[in-house]
Amino acid sequence: MPKTITQYSILISCPSDVQEELAIIEDVINEINRNIGDINGVKLEIKHWGADSYPESGGRPQKLLNKQFVNTCDMAIAVFWTRFGTPTDDYGSGTEEEIEQLLKDDKQVFLYFSDVPLPPSKKNEKEYQRVLNFKEQYHEAHQTKGLYDSYDSIQEFKKKLTNHLYLYVPKLFIDKNIPKQDSSLHIVGIKNGLIDEEIKISPTNIDIKKITNSMVIKAQNLIEEISKVSVQVEVNTVENKSNKIERNPALGLAIKHLEPIPVKIDDKDQEVIKSYLNSELIPYTEDTFFNVIGVNKQLDMIPDWRGNRAYK
Repeated sequence: MPKTITQYSILISCPSDVQEELAIIEDVINEINRNIGDINGVKLEIKHWGADSYPESGGRPQKLLNKQFVNTCDMAIAVFWTRFGTPTDDYGSGTEEEIEQLLKDDKQVFLYFSDVPLPPSKKNEKEYQRVLNFKEQYHEAHQTKGLYDSYDSIQEFKKKLTNHLYLYVPKLFIDKNIPKQDSSLHIVGIKNGLIDEEIKISPTNIDIKKITNSMVIKAQNLIEEISKVSVQVEVNTVENKSNKIERNPALGLAIKHLEPIPVKIDDKDQEVIKSYLNSELIPYTEDTFFNVIGVNKQLDMIPDWRGNRAYK
């Protein structure tokens, strides 16, 4: 089934000494496209001078690259290691110019500095110092330019880049240009028992707080009046087994129903109850036996001739 896809171009900007990171960036972006991009109608497309530029005359190389694809990118991932890059007309390197160009257009730039060790024989100290100078300048200006991150290994770079993109990309789902529909919700009124489309809403001078306080005062007065009411209760005499006590009739009725009534369970009844427990897969114990028939065992208050008390 056809569906609409919103595509975002990501510029990969880095000097020539950064190579392993390029493969990692491609893997991470492909993973995001598969996992959360496709289902949400968003695709991230990589743009890099090595694959997306073409021969062209009529200007300086970086200016031509900017026109070909840099200026149309929506965001950038920039990585520095030991080389800063070839200077351009206006900046210290093509990577610096691409970063500044996107920042001027208020676009997202993920900037990383590699701290992966390099053999001294392969390090160009002058070039590396240019990287450190740019890093320091960017750090001082981070209030207006943004933040950067560093990594000590290729594995750490992949972990950080994956985490950062998974935090950022979902925002693109919300920002997609989805046509907005006018709401059909409208206000109607009731006039003479019929729906009135031409209802007029007028401001009111009702003081809700004043009305609420008034209701609270009324409730408090009612509670006070109720507390003063004296209820006359008729008291009569109820015969008890051992003595006579005075009780409220309703209370006496309740106590009568709570008094235990002795019951006798013969062998045949016991077998029926055990059979029922087995059919319901209920383990047979003394407690389950009494619970299923709704009776309680009571401690005999009269000890036997040995002085022991038992349940009955």
